[in-house]
Amino acid sequence: MTGKHLEGCRIMIVEDELLIAMALEEILQDAGATIVGMASCVADALALIEREDFDAAILDVRLDDERVTAVCPPLGSS
Repeated sequence: MTGKHLEGCRIMIVEDELLIAMALEEILQDAGATIVGMASCVADALALIEREDFDAAILDVRLDDERVTAVCPPLGSS
């Protein structure tokens, strides 16, 4: 990828596999994004949401034995 297509975007990464999280961080930074933080579990993700403003998040659906829906409920759910 060339250019800084995500320049100015603040992104949170929620991923429990360290190597995947690090690869995502590198790809997003190369595209110009600022990584506001990374979380590997629901509790850490919720704490990060309370501390940081961000434009987007990359979310792993399953975090060990937890589902990410506690962080971001599916559309149309109540």
